[in-house]
Amino acid sequence: MPATPSKQVAPRMPDGSYHLNAVILGNAEVKMTMPHERTRAVVQTRDFLVELSGDTSMPERVRRDARFLLRHFPTEYDVQLAGQIEEQAETLPVGVLGPVFASGTTFKAL
Repeated sequence: MPATPSKQVAPRMPDGSYHLNAVILGNAEVKMTMPHERTRAVVQTRDFLVELSGDTSMPERVRRDARFLLRHFPTEYDVQLAGQIEEQAETLPVGVLGPVFASGTTFKAL
């Protein structure tokens, strides 16, 4: 049986506002992460890995794994630069999903 096609909607939130980044799949609403939320999550994850890598109360293996992951994990600058590039490229046909990252960690209207 084929999946029910999804459609972009703006469902009403409990406070009466509209969630502008959600999809209805069949009868279920799936809230999607906004670019600024994803940016903040990546930045906070890096901070967590840095903290974990230096926490001597953690086993050495955990600290070593955190350091290993940090070797190629984007910095806050990297993520925000990617967001700036994506925001500036919105008028170009680079993808149908829109930006992955934002140039900051808080919401701002474009």
